[in-house]
Amino acid sequence: MCKGVFPIAEGSSTYTVGGIAVALDGMKTACGASLIASDPKGAVISWQPSTSRRGIRLL
Repeated sequence: MCKGVFPIAEGSSTYTVGGIAVALDGMKTACGASLIASDPKGAVISWQPSTSRRGIRLL
């Protein structure tokens, strides 16, 4: 189990905001934990072929 603050290790190759890759539900942090989307704003539909996940934008 990760303890502390770790950077997000993955970002979408398709979606960016201000030139920065958007982190999506299920992507990994540097410690190996998976992100869990918690905000319905900015949903991304079908970010990978035949996969639908909700996205999150980290501010």
